Amino acid sequence: MSIAIHVFLDGSRTIDPKAWAAAIREAGFDVALDEVFDPLEHRGYLPCRYEDRRTGFEYFAGDVAEYREELRDDGEDFADDELRMIGERDLLIELVTHSRYDERAVAVIAAAALAEMLDGVVHDAAGGRFIDAAAALAWARDTEHKLAPEIEQEPPLA
Repeated sequence: MSIAIHVFLDGSRTIDPKAWAAAIREAGFDVALDEVFDPLEHRGYLPCRYEDRRTGFEYFAGDVAEYREELRDDGEDFADDELRMIGERDLLIELVTHSRYDERAVAVIAAAALAEMLDGVVHDAAGGRFIDAAAALAWARDTEHKLAPEIEQEPPLA
């Protein structure tokens, strides 16, 4: 099962992986994000470290209008209040995880830090909610706390 987290951003603002990684650390999370990738061109797995674990998530950058078109093709779209939150943001960053809780934790943390850093809006597809930049780090801390017991039971990757 895949779980997606979307971050809606103003595409005119630059995503600097080193600044993103620093923002995660400065927010107090024990996550090391890969700092050497092109945030607009990279597609696929993005390795991270979470505490002492190797983990990561799938990373994709795209256009919000194209994503909305895909939703419409599937008979879905955003509600009016969600569209107001997204506003004029035209860049979509999608972080996808699968079956591991440590993957979910780093994706949530990375999404929240990116949103806070660049005034983005997070869409937590699993939770069915939109989170503004001001609330993103609190959401990440709460989610990390809730996932902690599951992560402790999860064997680390070899």
